[in-house]
Amino acid sequence: NAEIGGHFHERHHLTEAKGAHLSWEACLICATLRDGQTHRERAVRYKRADGSVVCVDLVSTPQLAQGQVVGATLTLRDVSSQLAAEAALRQSEERFRGIAEQSYDGITLTDEAGAVIVWNSAMARITGLPADAVLGRPIWQVQYELSTAAEHTRQQLTMIKALIQSTLATGQGPWVNRTFERTLHKSDDQVRIVASTMFAVPSGSGFLLASILRDVTEARRTQQALSESEQRLNLALEASTDAIFDWDLHENHLYWSPRFAQMLGYEPDELQPSLEQWLQLLHDTDLPQVKTVFEEYRQGTRSSHDLEYRLRTKAGEYRWLLSRGKTITTHATSGAVVQRRLLGAHTDISEN
Repeated sequence: NAEIGGHFHERHHLTEAKGAHLSWEACLICATLRDGQTHRERAVRYKRADGSVVCVDLVSTPQLAQGQVVGATLTLRDVSSQLAAEAALRQSEERFRGIAEQSYDGITLTDEAGAVIVWNSAMARITGLPADAVLGRPIWQVQYELSTAAEHTRQQLTMIKALIQSTLATGQGPWVNRTFERTLHKSDDQVRIVASTMFAVPSGSGFLLASILRDVTEARRTQQALSESEQRLNLALEASTDAIFDWDLHENHLYWSPRFAQMLGYEPDELQPSLEQWLQLLHDTDLPQVKTVFEEYRQGTRSSHDLEYRLRTKAGEYRWLLSRGKTITTHATSGAVVQRRLLGAHTDISEN
């Protein structure tokens, strides 16, 4: 009742962004009374009777009598909480983008319609597509653009689009929460191998689609080179008359090639590589010397050996073997020893 008959503008102190009192000429009520139109304004600062300030959405609607403006109806809606939530969301999004930009992995995010809204610098580096060439575009078009020439078919594009749209609607799909590798055709015609993980992010009106991309090309090339090297080594070992051994002195793990068992008349699976098995096969006369050498390797006081000793065959006879070995030490960047291995070979010298 205290408000009836009062002047709203004078009593309720609408303020500008900097806190200054809003002039009557700038007030929505004044504009409605002046032109007879409905006026709206978003997030106007409003000083309440207790001195606190809230943000309100205003709608000023004309009151007409016989075609003449005789007043205005002003509707206020407190949007302070909504604006605070929107500000918190913007801050959260800014933090996310900041983190994404620091990531070595490529990160992308779409909205509920599938349009790209995040494309970090690592994604640009991996794919060769800058963010300004991708943002706002449907993600299925971008994926199709990065596919290999063999996959550039209308059917492929249709399939990618259908799968992504289904995931955006349901949060489910064959790619979701899985890491898989695929070949990527960069904009500069380079072909890379990437590991991709895709997941759906629930929102109020569906799902966002996020993915993390890692370039694993060099790792796969290294694995391929290692596999080929191992194949060459195995072929060389099969052709060699010597038996190779490799003893990890830190882990006490021993490997010897199949040729070692064959020298002594065994099948490879009949002799399990172990230091104990090695010592059990030694001639009693040679055992003390060899045990001393092994212990010196363990203590780190020996780096190589050149020994002749006898080992018992499956038939119970003894054969003379020449054993040569040398340690290889691996250091960490700090200089600390992280691994010591004894590598060597046995040569059968019984007939010499």
